[in-house]
Amino acid sequence: MKYLIVNPYGNASHGIANYIKSLQNSLVDIDFITFENKKNLSPQKFREELFSYVTSRFGYDDVIIEAPEAKASTLLLPRQYKTHIRLHCPLAVAQKYDGQTPNEQEYSNELRVIHKAHIVSSPSYALAEEMKNEVSGKNFFYYKNPIDPSISNVHTEKKYDLVFMGRFQELKGISYINRILELLPSSYNVLLFGANSNLLKISKKIKCNVHRKGQVTGDARFELIRSAKCLMLPSKFENCSMVILESLACHVPVVAWNVGGNSEIASTDVLSCSAIEDYQSFSNYIINYVSNPPPK
Repeated sequence: MKYLIVNPYGNASHGIANYIKSLQNSLVDIDFITFENKKNLSPQKFREELFSYVTSRFGYDDVIIEAPEAKASTLLLPRQYKTHIRLHCPLAVAQKYDGQTPNEQEYSNELRVIHKAHIVSSPSYALAEEMKNEVSGKNFFYYKNPIDPSISNVHTEKKYDLVFMGRFQELKGISYINRILELLPSSYNVLLFGANSNLLKISKKIKCNVHRKGQVTGDARFELIRSAKCLMLPSKFENCSMVILESLACHVPVVAWNVGGNSEIASTDVLSCSAIEDYQSFSNYIINYVSNPPPK
């Protein structure tokens, strides 16, 4: 039997793509294949392409199909196919925390594939709580996202006290960055990198040295994480953040808001979660990790 992993995103730096890469490196003695949206098709066109691919190659008992709920890629597949929906972050949840009007049609499609699936898994209890009104009665399996252990086997010189890695959008907490950096010592070197990092206007109240880079993909992003003493993740919501997992695998402690599934991931030795918008607490956690690095 084949294990088919579906990636509806054409963007190689997307969190789901990073999850799939780690998953592939974690699967042992499992005959898996991937089906990716390399043509960057619309959700509907990709559903049609996946339907054609699966139904022309596999019988109902020949394959297990894992797909994210995002983009509802398995919507057209007959119910008899064994599907595993892995929850990442439904569009409506992301849009709510991003200050956008939720796309109810797409959220409806995501809920339909969740209810249709044979198995639904989530890496956090927090996302199930967020969706409890829409998925009541559906049994979830819970386990953390896998991470490639090989990324922890490299030593990098520490060039930065703090690093931020992510998309520069409201969901990822960019409106909090200035307030946090304003409370850090003038001696600190801070790196901000991700798509559209140049659009963030740096507050004149910030005394520390701020460096910016654009989007960095692949293993090069691990090099930048390892070059810092601490990583900050001020997202308004996360299910099971691949950024947190990757940072911890690089032996770099993390400071985040206590939202979503953040606090479920690790102990306070390496992951401190502050009450949202408690900037003083957030910055104090950063300073503590920089001054007192946790043992590897």
